[in-house]
Amino acid sequence: MTRTSSMLWEEADRMAVRRSRRAFVKDAIALGFMPAVAGLAGTVGSGRAEAAAPSHISFWSRENFNNGAREPLLKDHAAAFDRAHGTTTDVQFMVFQESIAKMLAAITAGNPPELGEQGPDVGTQFAASGALMDLTAVARELGGTFLPLQRDAYVTYQGKVYAIPWYNETRVLFYHRDLLDRAGVRPPTTWAEWIAAAQKLTTGDQYGCGIAVEGTWPGQMWIPLGISNGGRVIDKTGKIVSDSPAMREGLQFVTDLYLKYKVAPPATPTYKNNDVVQLFLLKKIAMFWYNGDLLQTIEQQAPTLLQTVGATITPVNHAGQTSRSFLGGFDLFVFQKSANPQGGLQLLRWMYDPAWYTQYVVTTAASALPVVKATANTSFFQQNDARKALVTQLATAVRYGGPDWGNTPWTGEAEGKLLFSQPMVDVINGKRSVDQAITDMTAALKALAKQ
Repeated sequence: MTRTSSMLWEEADRMAVRRSRRAFVKDAIALGFMPAVAGLAGTVGSGRAEAAAPSHISFWSRENFNNGAREPLLKDHAAAFDRAHGTTTDVQFMVFQESIAKMLAAITAGNPPELGEQGPDVGTQFAASGALMDLTAVARELGGTFLPLQRDAYVTYQGKVYAIPWYNETRVLFYHRDLLDRAGVRPPTTWAEWIAAAQKLTTGDQYGCGIAVEGTWPGQMWIPLGISNGGRVIDKTGKIVSDSPAMREGLQFVTDLYLKYKVAPPATPTYKNNDVVQLFLLKKIAMFWYNGDLLQTIEQQAPTLLQTVGATITPVNHAGQTSRSFLGGFDLFVFQKSANPQGGLQLLRWMYDPAWYTQYVVTTAASALPVVKATANTSFFQQNDARKALVTQLATAVRYGGPDWGNTPWTGEAEGKLLFSQPMVDVINGKRSVDQAITDMTAALKALAKQ
């Protein structure tokens, strides 16, 4: 049976959901739909003809959040770029599964967009496949204007930079000032203080701490805590070393909040992230480790709380340790075999126009955090302690490689398979002990890294 283009996209989307990101990238061609797509070079991408004019630029963006609230800003910025450069820029907005499938198809068809946006894990996979332009010189050029980000904020492969941080996100410990004042506790700076404060704040139908257990969030919580405690998932030589006392202590602390100290709601294992967000807004939870999306939700649903919600950087086990939190966000990259890669490079630089970049990030209400120093130093971030905590935390936030090791294709696959999250979920649900959960995770990571 001959497959139509719509059938190919549907098949690609199903593969993206069914398989992890790395496995999807690696196996897409072998599954048989890529060669058939090669004949669609005139339609893959932005719908341009195969011999597109050099003045045309296509940007495939992931900025479809908040029901498309950001899309007009990006389109206006692209239009301003066109007026200044005599180009014609097409911006398309895509969700995760759709974006991966279509980028892979476009790469195989030899007709990728000029500029792309993805998380660093996907960017690393594209870089390893040879699809991206070397942006090492651009990274040096822009580096002086950027915040002091961890190396994982960039996509590096074999010593070269292939993607530039667009904006980041991280997590801090949010709290209701009035609830802490009433209980006579201060924002915690250590794990022991976190437990003590949560215990005092747990009273009646109010709980001291909310915990997000949906999807990748559990791993993104306990892994950085273990790293701040001196542990590592990957050491400086690239060896997997996650089965260590320091990492066990991080997992033990997080799960004890629920199991031992009972400072999180009893139904925590069943909650979606938004359930915990809503409990925080209702003040049923006094403290909550979350990202800037919380502030955006407060601004939209309960703006009066913006005056009473504070935040502190993630507490550490022992005083003197470096606070670590998870480093998320998106990167920009240029496809080297696009019709107009130099145009894509020009557009990438345009995205960091200081005044526009600040306006764009501010409109997200701290859901997107700036990589540019000038934006982070504006009053919007510096005169609100919750937003200030977020940009402060960025300086030491890490991905799974920690401060010593950059992104790897297999860590992206491990995250997609929930290998980092499963230990916390299983311990909370009483399925495994802390020791067994970490032992099993370490074995799974080692097996995955060998593939």
